[in-house]
Amino acid sequence: LVLNHEDGLKAWLNGKEIYKQEKYVRNFFAYEPQNDFRAFRVSGLCPRVDVDLKPGWNRLLLKLTKKQNSSTFSLRITAPADAEYATTNVKWMTKLPSWSFSGPTVVRDRVFVTSEPDELICIQRATGKILWRRIHTLYEATTEAERAGNPIFAEIAPLAAELGNGVEPNRATVLRGQIAKLFKKIDPTPYGKYDCVSTSDHLMGHGYTLPTPVSDGQWVYAYLSPGVVVCYDLEGHRQWIQNIMDMGVGSSGRGGLIRTFHDTASPCLSGDKLIIFQGNMRAFDRKTGKVAWDTGVLTKEYTKGHGERLQFNCNQSCVPFQLNGTNFVMGDMGRIVRVSDGKLMQTNILDKIQACLTPVIDGDIAYCWHKGKYQMAIKNDQIVCTNLGEINLGPRTDMPMSSPLLYDGLIYSINPFGVMTVTDADTRKLVYTQRLEMWPQLDYDHIGVTACVTLGGKYIYLLDNQGICVVIEPGRTFKQVAYNRIDTLLQLPWIIGTREQTPSAPVFDGKDIFIRGSQYLYCIGADSK
Repeated sequence: LVLNHEDGLKAWLNGKEIYKQEKYVRNFFAYEPQNDFRAFRVSGLCPRVDVDLKPGWNRLLLKLTKKQNSSTFSLRITAPADAEYATTNVKWMTKLPSWSFSGPTVVRDRVFVTSEPDELICIQRATGKILWRRIHTLYEATTEAERAGNPIFAEIAPLAAELGNGVEPNRATVLRGQIAKLFKKIDPTPYGKYDCVSTSDHLMGHGYTLPTPVSDGQWVYAYLSPGVVVCYDLEGHRQWIQNIMDMGVGSSGRGGLIRTFHDTASPCLSGDKLIIFQGNMRAFDRKTGKVAWDTGVLTKEYTKGHGERLQFNCNQSCVPFQLNGTNFVMGDMGRIVRVSDGKLMQTNILDKIQACLTPVIDGDIAYCWHKGKYQMAIKNDQIVCTNLGEINLGPRTDMPMSSPLLYDGLIYSINPFGVMTVTDADTRKLVYTQRLEMWPQLDYDHIGVTACVTLGGKYIYLLDNQGICVVIEPGRTFKQVAYNRIDTLLQLPWIIGTREQTPSAPVFDGKDIFIRGSQYLYCIGADSK
């Protein structure tokens, strides 16, 4: 049992007292403390009581003392650490250092994942063994000349070395906090962004490693917010690293720091460039890491919420596509940039309210979710987008945060509550709606379904954030072919989220499925027998 109470609490199980605490214990820390960039301190843990339950019914009684006139308490039940699970077709599951909302990337015999707040991890595909881990504070992204030019870097060096050698999680939290504070001394702007998280930001919700790594088969590239882009070969030898703390900083004096939903867009590869978005869209030479071009800050609008910061909704990952043989990339709010020189070819298709999901581009047609279906054409060195009509994905109040799937003329989408809709891509009319057998977690920092609707072989996979996966056949009528659950109960020191979280889409490679949970990476496939 994991407890939280805002007054004194006593507990009895089957008539026997199992817990007594006169003072309140209030710790609603939903995520691991290394993501608190304001402090980087190890927070107090919630009380934990190990109990043995009898077969059948058990009686649990909790009594609040109400010394401070508060009756708020929370209780979570989790399995003991040595609990065994019945599994089917789970080839291996690897415990990871920390959580992340990013998806796995399979490259030949390796699987790459990120881990909060700044790690890139390489895992052996066949066995799940961790082959190497790399940590990326801002220190790793500074040059020798920068380090020689300020004595504070000499204070950072031993801390970064200790962190890089591998330490237990609480010590890592302390080291990152000390490094962050020293960087802020060097220059509050932009390094102040390293620990400027406000309570209205959702960083505690989505973290600093949400962008999924990308690879060209030879190298792997990671974008680790708030300030590092890095390239490795498959053996873990770093090819280049860039400090991008200058990106997304406004000049109006109104705060101007890109922070809230603005570091969540995954990078993309197009031609010889790696392209990222963080307020600016920036391209790097994929071999050298040198900046090829930069659009500059792409908006002057400010949001009234989230600290009066520049307005972006950067859940949209950058999408590369070709038009008339030329490479382009669509980014935040439907802005289109030419890959060769960074020219802005289309200012914005979407508005700031509707720009949440990554578009799907099929030939010269762009499906911009929450807005419409657009036909693109190059005219007078610009891309003109003609709206062919709005796409029906269900009621506005239930709009999906999971990117839909376009397959064989149909659009498959799922909303945060587990309701799936299928829409005809040509007529944009609703084909059918189906409530799936899901009970996702929904609260301030949990959207019930965020994993993209995914095609694996001949079936479609729909995954909620509690490990439930519904598998269906494509088509104009609903036909469920499988129902699966990942039921791992986590050993967490907080009262929120004792079940394994599954926020990112499954990744298919051959006959195997890779799913990144909040604590484990799962490889699911047919038994070798």
